[in-house]
Amino acid sequence: MAGRNALVEMIMATKPGTTIPVKVLRDKAEKSLSVTVEELNLETESGGGASEEAQQEEAGSGFGITLGPLGADMARRLRVPSGTRGVLVTEVDPMSAAAREGVRPGDVILKVNGQTVETVRDASQALQAIKQGGAARMLLWKQGQETFVVVTKE
Repeated sequence: MAGRNALVEMIMATKPGTTIPVKVLRDKAEKSLSVTVEELNLETESGGGASEEAQQEEAGSGFGITLGPLGADMARRLRVPSGTRGVLVTEVDPMSAAAREGVRPGDVILKVNGQTVETVRDASQALQAIKQGGAARMLLWKQGQETFVVVTKE
């Protein structure tokens, strides 16, 4: 892949903020684009770097899951569709109601009881609002597809 390596080297040699013309071939037609090279922010790209660990939060007693932010790198690895927001399940108590319903580390919670969750705080608040014995209807991104589970709060 010499072409890819040459492109990476060219981009690395370009000063951030520089706009360069790029020609691409798409559907047998040449198109011209202007691309502005920006500096890579590794903290943003990884979802917060070292502070990400501090953002992990137990999702309230009764569910047995721990949540963390879904960084861009993890979203790519899990094949979460671009622009989709959610919260990463980082740990699951193997004896919990969530584990019995198939929730696993690496699943992404997209909605709780119909409410979209974008941050750990959103998800935690939605789950904590459920009374003991109540149900959390969760839309998950799991193994490359959306999956619906119902977990009863113990």
